[in-house]
Amino acid sequence: PRVLDTLFGIFFQADRGGIMLLQKDSNVPIPVAQRHRNIDDSESVRISRVILDTVLRTNSAILSANTAVDPRLTGSDSILAETIQSTMSAPMLGVDGKPFGIIHLDSQDQRRRFCPEDLQLLVAVASQASHAFENARLLTVYMQKQQQDEEMKISAQVQRALIPEVL
Repeated sequence: PRVLDTLFGIFFQADRGGIMLLQKDSNVPIPVAQRHRNIDDSESVRISRVILDTVLRTNSAILSANTAVDPRLTGSDSILAETIQSTMSAPMLGVDGKPFGIIHLDSQDQRRRFCPEDLQLLVAVASQASHAFENARLLTVYMQKQQQDEEMKISAQVQRALIPEVL
């Protein structure tokens, strides 16, 4: 959520935004954060399947300054239903270079469109967010390993106490 709050402070054109992470087992994208410029809007932020698939398949960001004339988005029902005028999305890449999530922003106002410089900034933010997420994940794994090692140490002490000193 703090990443989206920061992005909304930077991108005045953004009306909605979301962050999705892929589940480890199934690679199904799960929304983990979303934000609306209009505080009263509580509807879920939907990301076009076309955009999502393109970003995850190519490991690259996508910008559509004008969704009405963008041939990549022709026939996207969610773009039409949500009246999205401009959109941009960037992948969150792991240390292995594979995407594990996506950051998405869109605008519903045809006068406020995203430009290539906006996309470059979003890619930089996505990169930093990816590093922060990976660091948090590694710290969690490390702490779990430490806890497991401590439990093994206690288990070994219990086992040694059960063995008689003299046969």
